[in-house]
Amino acid sequence: MTSKPYSRSNNGVRLPLAYLYLQNDVYYFYLEGHPNHVTFIIPTKFQVLESCKPTSKKPPTIYIIFRNPVQKCLRQLSLKFERKDVSKISSDLWRRIDSNLRTRFENLYHQTIEEWRKGRLIFEFFNPLIAEAESSAEHEQNNSDSPDPNSPDSVSSSVEFENKLSYRENQVVIGELFGWGYVPLIPGYNKYLESP
Repeated sequence: MTSKPYSRSNNGVRLPLAYLYLQNDVYYFYLEGHPNHVTFIIPTKFQVLESCKPTSKKPPTIYIIFRNPVQKCLRQLSLKFERKDVSKISSDLWRRIDSNLRTRFENLYHQTIEEWRKGRLIFEFFNPLIAEAESSAEHEQNNSDSPDPNSPDSVSSSVEFENKLSYRENQVVIGELFGWGYVPLIPGYNKYLESP
């Protein structure tokens, strides 16, 4: 029988302190009062991106990127904590890690954001909105005298495109797609000049 995790911090129990130490270029994780040590694996940017939800609107924060390996280490030690307790343990550990490890996670964060935005840019820019069943039924009733929708001459208007980018991002994307250079000096006039 597996025990259900309970909030130790809410029940007046002090959360254990987590520690990391470096040995032979490998970080090890352990908890105060626990005899075992486990390898602390720093994820790659692709591992971080795989853990993201496909529908997420924002890239993961540096704190989330750091918390996930801490959570895996706690599982390897066969310890169960609620998410908020894992967050408290990782937050406390984050304040005490060495500068080299902090720099590695900051670099990982910036690489992940850059890769996340590359992967989302086209998806967000060309995200079609499908009309709901009710509005499509109304559309069919209003256009009952329109030509046959199955004929190749008819044009379907059930798919609309909504721009998910800011005005500035939209200008940059359009400029990059068509090979134009962005000129921000004269707002509203001659924003793009063709590249030579």
